Amino acid sequence: MGLLGDWQQERTRSLIASLFRRATMSAPVRLCTSAAASGVAVTKHFELPTCDATTNVYLALSAVLTAGLLGIQTPIELLQPDCRVDVNKMTLQERQAHKIVSPLPRSLDEALVALEKDTTLSKALGQVFVRAYTTTKITEIERYKDLSSDAQKLFELEQY
Repeated sequence: MGLLGDWQQERTRSLIASLFRRATMSAPVRLCTSAAASGVAVTKHFELPTCDATTNVYLALSAVLTAGLLGIQTPIELLQPDCRVDVNKMTLQERQAHKIVSPLPRSLDEALVALEKDTTLSKALGQVFVRAYTTTKITEIERYKDLSSDAQKLFELEQY
């Protein structure tokens, strides 16, 4: 019997299989492989394809690790069937069949609202941090909204 016990190991494998998909860019975490000299696929690194260059990588990794730990610590049934196609190319009916009911935030405003509503992540990161982070980002949005693109670039160059 392993460290977590057989039943917990099986649940953990299921969680990992659902989080870390190889077949689609739509997965929250994607394992990237390459063929070794022997022709066997070897995992080299992982990607967070839902993130872009503006992402705070520490916050994103904290969210992924929190989700993984939550899946190990609590008996949450995985309700979504395996999705091996690009979610962005699915019809509404296909997304509903895969229990994909809400899209990821498409703007910083939407992401901040989602972060503030996420009690699990707020608890893991600390409510003081979440409040400070969202307040800082809201201040940045307010500062930027009336600036031209050139003024934004100049501000960034001077600031950082």
